Formats: sequence, C-alpha cells, structure tokens
Amino acid sequence: MVPEDGEPAPPAEPRPADAPEPRPRSNTGSIEAFAATVAPTNLGSIGTPPPPTTQRAKLSAMESDQTMAAPVTGAMPLLPVIPLAAYKTDKEIARGGMGRIVAAEDQRLGRPVALKELIDPSPDSLGRFQREALITARLQHPSIVPVYEAGLWPSGEPFFAMKMVQGKPLDQVIAAARTLQERLALLPRITAAVDAIAYAHSKRVIHRDLKPANVLIGEYGETVVIDWGLAKDLDATDGMESAERVPRSVSERKDKSTTMSGASTLTIAGAVMGTPAYMAPEQARGEPLDERADVFALGAMLYHLLAGVPPYNARTATDVIAAAALGRVVPLLEREKNAPADLVAIVNRAMAQETSDRYRNAGELADELRRFLT
Repeated sequence: MVPEDGEPAPPAEPRPADAPEPRPRSNTGSIEAFAATVAPTNLGSIGTPPPPTTQRAKLSAMESDQTMAAPVTGAMPLLPVIPLAAYKTDKEIARGGMGRIVAAEDQRLGRPVALKELIDPSPDSLGRFQREALITARLQHPSIVPVYEAGLWPSGEPFFAMKMVQGKPLDQVIAAARTLQERLALLPRITAAVDAIAYAHSKRVIHRDLKPANVLIGEYGETVVIDWGLAKDLDATDGMESAERVPRSVSERKDKSTTMSGASTLTIAGAVMGTPAYMAPEQARGEPLDERADVFALGAMLYHLLAGVPPYNARTATDVIAAAALGRVVPLLEREKNAPADLVAIVNRAMAQETSDRYRNAGELADELRRFLT
C-alpha cells in the first residue's frame, strides 16, 4: 500500500526464513546515461536515432558510407544538443570545401575556442565530419589539436569545438624564409609534426591530407597538426571508401583547373582524397592506403622545406595528380644543390615510388630526423 502524503510508511512485512536475500539495486544504467551526456565515446548518426537491429540489413549504400569509419559496433548515442548561448561566436577564420572554422568563446568556461561547422551537410560530408571529431578526440598528443566538445545546435546542425591555436600555417612560414639556412631552422617544427603523426600511427590512424598548410606554428613554440577530416582508422571494419576510388570528377572539372599556386594545394573532395602537391602515387591512383602514404606526404613537406617549393612540377591540379600517380618528382638536388646530403637521403627514402622502399611509419622517419638533428 502506498502511504498518503504526511503519513508514516507502514512497517515492512517480515521476510520468510527461506526467502532469498533481496538483490541490491544497481546504478550502472544511470552512470552510463550520465557518461553518454558528458563525454560520448562515439558519435553515431547525426540527428536521427540508430535503426533497430532488424533494420540494419536494409541500410542503403549511402547510409553505410555515412558510418564507414565508426570503430565501434551496436547502437551509438546521439550527439547532445548544445544551446546557442553556450558559445559566443565571432568571425569566420578559415573555410574549406566542406567546412568552416569560426572563432568563438565558450561562455561556460570563458575560454577561446575554434568551432568547426559543415557548410552544406550531405550524407557523405556528415560521415566524414563524424569521423574527424571522433578520431581527433581520441588522439591525445601535444601536437594534435584537441577536441573539447562535439554536439548539435538546436537546429540540428553538427559542430565541434577545438582549441584555438594562434599562429601561422607552415607553408606561410616557409615562404617567409628566403634562404636555405632560414628554412633549415624550421626543421625542428617539421620533426614535431612527424612525431605527432608517429603517435597517430601507433594508434593505427592515418591522416591522409598532410601538407604544410595543415601544420600550425604557434606564437609560443607550438607545432600543431590540424584538419583530420580525411583521417582513417586502419582497424575500422568498413567497406571501400570513396577516398580510395579511382578519380572521376577531377578530370571532368576543366573549369576548376588553375595555376599550381592554388589548385595543387587544395584538398580534393569527392574524388581522390588528399592534396595533390604532397600526395603519394598510390593515393593519386585511388588505391588503398596505409601509414606509408603519410610518410610520403611528410617527405614531400621536407622536400618543400629544403627546396622552397613542392615536389611536383605541374601547372594545374589535374596535372599534379597525373604527375603524382606516376611518381614524377623533380629530383631535390635539381631544386636545391646545397641541401644536406643526409637530409636528401631521408627525403628520397620517404618519397620512394614503391611503398616497400619507404619508412614503414612516421615513427621510423622521426627517428631518422632526430639522429640528423643531434
């Protein structure tokens, strides 16, 4: 009997001697529910609940692609809805083919942040956006930009908040260095970026879009690798990704072809994934990738540091991709005859045409660079 308000509860009925001990109540469910709202470990399908188990066999190819990089199985929690008042937004500070970065202040903690938002959400871009937030949040390294929060605005649009890094992209810093000696002084910065990728490789994650523009040089000595939008978990059980398919639309976009100063350093979305000017041959050919594709890109960044220009001699993005697919790299010593021989050897091995001739991962490349620096 339920007591009326203000009445004492009736005494409990005596338990028979042969009755089993009552099972203690568990609060596991409430703890898990609370943890899911504070720090979700995976992002799930944005804006809609996961389909029941009986419907999973009916997922379309597009829906499968949307969750292609999720490293966990089973139902995944939705992103939490974050009120607009949580952040005070300021100006847009960067824009790419799929997303934009907005400077903001977290009103709850009073700290500056960078908000990443999708420009035009689509099933494919939503999948990559989820993967970027999930993978970046997992990578805890001083030279990898940390993710503070991922969520949905009340309108349903996804975003995630990152540390605001004050500094300049490495390509601008290299351009400002007029001599080989000035550029060689930047070698510790690239080595720090290589160390960050070595850490990612130890977690079986590859970046797939490494270039000087994705390495920020901070005002107080920071070196931070950013833009993990094309990153891939090599242990994820997913199907063939669009990033590994033979390009089609790039060759058709004749009107998009511009000079090498622009298009060759853009990230191509919807065809071959990556940046042509630093792309490994197998990546330009649309083949499956592993850590050695990142090693090639890091070697191309070292090449750029020593020569002052990227490794491929071509005028348009289409021509750069063709050169990359064939491995037509201008020999480094033709660009900079005074480059240190040991560094040239490191670059040549990192950028070897055959993957089996390269360093197996960024950790091996980092070891070589440290030996050179000491």
